[in-house]
Amino acid sequence: MKHRKLRFMAAAFLTAAFSISAVFSASAAGWQQDEAGWWWQNEDGTWPARTWKWIDADNDGFAECYYFGADGYMLYSAVTPDGYYVNEDGAWVMDGVVQKGIRIDDSGSGSGSGSGSGSASEQNEGYAGSKTNISEEEARARILALKSFYPEGMSWDDSNSYDTGYRVGFGCAAFAFIVQDEVFGAGVVPERYTVFNEDNIHIGDHFRIYASTGGVHSVVILDVLEDGVELVEGNYGGKIHWGRKMSFDSLRDNFIFQETRY
Repeated sequence: MKHRKLRFMAAAFLTAAFSISAVFSASAAGWQQDEAGWWWQNEDGTWPARTWKWIDADNDGFAECYYFGADGYMLYSAVTPDGYYVNEDGAWVMDGVVQKGIRIDDSGSGSGSGSGSGSASEQNEGYAGSKTNISEEEARARILALKSFYPEGMSWDDSNSYDTGYRVGFGCAAFAFIVQDEVFGAGVVPERYTVFNEDNIHIGDHFRIYASTGGVHSVVILDVLEDGVELVEGNYGGKIHWGRKMSFDSLRDNFIFQETRY
């Protein structure tokens, strides 16, 4: 098949130092094509299969969502196994509108990375949000109140999704978005930091981190302890999990970005 849009997206995704032929070479990361169709190759040479993946191929800060079948090829002009429609370019569409995300998924498309210290103005990247007027004690109480709806061990994986109105999350990201919206209100847009600051961690903050099992993971701060944090998270082994503790050092070492509504 030939899709001019995807061909353009693949080229735009790479830097000018790569040629178009490199995009479709066996060793290059990005969109790949052969006579059977299109697939996405990760930097380590693997590719997604039987899953959705957010890809910001045109590098505009907003990703489109694509479904890759059991054979690794992108579906297009079809209904996916979980019942969603993808258009002729393979992008997820609802009511005729291509859905957009901010590179948030469980397969490694989170934006931003880094560690260290710095002022809030130095750390801020991406978008600034509105502020909440509730205390951290109230935030913790509201999070704990959600436990009756999302109990320990409840099944939660990448098939669970949540649309905040300006981005869509799957799996652990979906749960983090739900918690923040329930606690702070959907109208309070988070502010993102991409430099780790131990003194700037708040109850209810969403942290995007590298997972010990590979890939990336979203967690929400349930409590700030003397030597670390207590977490609540979705898609932790395919389930909701409450109370995992993580040291500040471990959080720093695996840090990608932080989103706060304070």
